[in-house]
Amino acid sequence: MAAAIAGTMMLLSAAFSSAQTIYVEVGTVKTTFSASIKPKALPKPKRAPITVRLASTVVARGGGQIPAISRAKIGIDRSLTIDARGVPSCSAGQLENQTTQGAEAACPAAIVGSGSVTVEVVLGDGTAAHADSRLVAFNGGAAGRTTTVLVHAYLSAPVSQALVVPITLTKLAKGGYGMLAQSTIPAIAAGAGSLARFDLTLRRQVATASGKKHGYLLAKCDTGKFLAQAEAKFANGDQIGPAQITRACTPKG
Repeated sequence: MAAAIAGTMMLLSAAFSSAQTIYVEVGTVKTTFSASIKPKALPKPKRAPITVRLASTVVARGGGQIPAISRAKIGIDRSLTIDARGVPSCSAGQLENQTTQGAEAACPAAIVGSGSVTVEVVLGDGTAAHADSRLVAFNGGAAGRTTTVLVHAYLSAPVSQALVVPITLTKLAKGGYGMLAQSTIPAIAAGAGSLARFDLTLRRQVATASGKKHGYLLAKCDTGKFLAQAEAKFANGDQIGPAQITRACTPKG
């Protein structure tokens, strides 16, 4: 599943109307991924709140079963960062075994995004069925240089399962990128399920525990472009990337 996948392949485009779409074929997998940031025009010297939208589709070449994604990571441009200070947090334990409505009720103040997901499940007779769910992203809290985002989905048919995918975003002191986003994807339907599609939007602003509006994701545009390097690994051994993504932004101020 998920928002971490292509991971979290995140944070890179100019605006939703002009999101960059990447097409990749490797091994048995064909995938598309797009990531976009709004607004396009951003300050040069100081970061401002942004909305981020991530979307991806995965198809098996030759019409076979879609391989399950096992883990993903991405290096994120130094112009982008995350700030969870004062934002209420939720733990994975509060979301496990919950329906979507139950998860939202358990941690309403920690919600930082929403979307949808489609999972392909291979049934006992070898046929494939699709299960759809809403996605809800929660602030999982910060420890040291790492902030965790928890992405929740609930499948009700043909299998019943709650999925909680942790995405860790670690600020880097050295190297070409400012953050490293990583995620390990749990088994879906005891290994019979695979991600077919997801679409997730992370909010421009959230509320702190005191009720103040707060920019959760922040970016500036001092060079006129954003850079990222992403990769994803599948349970069958296929790997996408590492691939570099570049997207323009408009400096202002």
